[in-house]
Amino acid sequence: MSAHSEPAIKSYFFGKGYSDLQRTIADSWRANLASAASFSKKVDFSKGIGEKLLGIMYIAAAASVMIFGTAFFLIASAVHVIVLVAFFSLIYFTFTVVYLSERLFLLIKGFSTVCPFCHDKRPLPEYYCDGAACTNLHRRLIPSSYGIFTHTCKCGQKLPATFFMNRGRLQARCASCERLVERGVTESQKLFIAVMGGPSVGKSCYLYSAIWKLIEEELPRRGFSHDFLESRNKSDYDRIRECFRQGRLPAKTTDKLPVAFTLILKDAKGASRLLYLYDPAGEAYSDEDNLVLHKYEGYLSGCIFLVDPFSIPYVRQSCPDAELKALKPGGLSLNDTLSKVLLSMEEHYGLKMNAQVKFPVAVVVSKVDAGGLDGQIGETAVDGCVRSSPTPLARSVARDAVLKRQPEHWGESGFVQRLGTRFARAEFFACSSLGQINERITAGFNPRSVLEPLLWILEQADRPMFADHATLTRVQVFADAIRKRKAALAFTGLAALVGCLLVMGYRFWPFASSSRVVAESQGPKAASHEAATAPGAPPSPPSQISNAPDSNSQRAAMPVQNGLVATAERVGLTSADGSLTLKSSVEGARIYVDGVQRGTAGATEREIHLSAGGHLLQAKREGYRDWERATNVVPNSSSRVFISMVLAEPTPRERALVQLKRAGDLLLQRQYDAALDACIEGLRWEPGNPDLRAKKNDIERVKQILNKPMSSPSRN
Repeated sequence: MSAHSEPAIKSYFFGKGYSDLQRTIADSWRANLASAASFSKKVDFSKGIGEKLLGIMYIAAAASVMIFGTAFFLIASAVHVIVLVAFFSLIYFTFTVVYLSERLFLLIKGFSTVCPFCHDKRPLPEYYCDGAACTNLHRRLIPSSYGIFTHTCKCGQKLPATFFMNRGRLQARCASCERLVERGVTESQKLFIAVMGGPSVGKSCYLYSAIWKLIEEELPRRGFSHDFLESRNKSDYDRIRECFRQGRLPAKTTDKLPVAFTLILKDAKGASRLLYLYDPAGEAYSDEDNLVLHKYEGYLSGCIFLVDPFSIPYVRQSCPDAELKALKPGGLSLNDTLSKVLLSMEEHYGLKMNAQVKFPVAVVVSKVDAGGLDGQIGETAVDGCVRSSPTPLARSVARDAVLKRQPEHWGESGFVQRLGTRFARAEFFACSSLGQINERITAGFNPRSVLEPLLWILEQADRPMFADHATLTRVQVFADAIRKRKAALAFTGLAALVGCLLVMGYRFWPFASSSRVVAESQGPKAASHEAATAPGAPPSPPSQISNAPDSNSQRAAMPVQNGLVATAERVGLTSADGSLTLKSSVEGARIYVDGVQRGTAGATEREIHLSAGGHLLQAKREGYRDWERATNVVPNSSSRVFISMVLAEPTPRERALVQLKRAGDLLLQRQYDAALDACIEGLRWEPGNPDLRAKKNDIERVKQILNKPMSSPSRN
């Protein structure tokens, strides 16, 4: 995206103050020279002796002005510079303190902007001016060169530039999808929980059942209150609550890019959290391309992985056909669903291959009200496990043991092993989102055990807010406090160092040549350019920008530095040219302008000169998708363009090789079922791969030797 100029007036201390100092010193020096010249012009030796003596006096006066006037000029200029630098240093110090204080405050509070619609996460949104009839959009309303505490919009309205000045009162919008967002989207501590699972596993029923129980029962019991951040969430909740009370199912989720359900939770002490709940359509897990849209996977606080037991072949075969038809089991296997989620996190959200997921995952087996599953994995089975234990056993431990053991009897030991390998904190639960099969319901729904997974994740993700404080030891409380502030302390030290360097180096010498001083010295011309580049103003066509001749011949003769064309200051380009400062997320990206290669770009900013008007920018690099953007170059100005390149989708062969390596690693760890699943997944991408087939045959032979016959599940 090309850089946008802010529709605000720059602070005097960050621009015009330096040009005023330069102009004052230059005017003083010119006045000194003019005074000496006025004496020298009066010298005339062509007349009599009196005029000649008077001429000598004029020469002496001119010399005195040059000697003593210059000395006085230098002293006065030095004092002026010292006083101004000292005052400006104080201003910059104040700027640094305010900027770092706000950043530190936002970091400690955990404030950031997370769009509920496109899931883009940024430090701050964009803000609209609240002046009468003004629609200017301020993209960086922070302490900057436009002001420390406030920015002055070009309409004259003063806008708060920090959190401490009530910046949140302004209307904000997401910088990515450009949709309006509420104040709480930025100024709140947040928790992000996604309900994942294949098609038809009952994610929507489970999510809204849990929200219903949370609001109606759990929050009042804890002394918490709640509020809806957006009116759409309140209307959705009221509609679905009425459906549950009447025994009607909510509509099936069809959006592969889910809109977050946001809920504000407040405890008795006034502390609050904004809860984001995501319910993507199960069909999204049928295609990895759709999972790229799920940006929230990059910052999840926890995940509820919903398992439909009737998608398991063994359970499905033991269920009567009439009951199975009413249950509508999902068609995607547990291992396939888990593989697609992990592959999405590995390819797009920074999870290293075979690394463990750090956030807590609640594995919830649903529909325990059907098929006699309550006696195998439900509360009845947990009660039996507690009673049969020779030593006192907590229900949570018994439930986890029952739910881990039973899938192995169903032939899903590989799924359980992968969960234990890939997730650092995984807990098993069982629930019934409706209370009974839908066809048997004559009254409203009565969900069972739907709250425990959600409460467990909330406690794991935010212990100070949601844990039972009576059971917390002082050591746990102290450890939580240290973990919470560790990142803030590290950021403070780094930011203080960077701030000091900025204060020392930011335009310390006022006589340095800069584009801002040049622009200010151009008077009306610069003002007209400023108006032309204001947000909302249409770009001027090249014919109206300049009547200068075509500068292609000049540009062809420019020297090349670091693979890109040198800047205008070095080669004396005409006013019909402008420049783009390029920066790329990938080193070595090849840059093309209108189809002609113009060097490379990377993390270091590079400047490229172009003629005024529209141009097509392209960036290419092996292994990444081609990047393309149309941009308009304004004469005698510079714009910044950040090139964000995305990894190209791996080929089927590359995916197959990844699974081959994974199968080899799992085989060394003696995780035979998971290794076999990896081979099957690899052959799905490249059916004719001989190495995968050979590895699969080896694993099957090992399993035939080592595996004992599987015992039948208990029917009690």
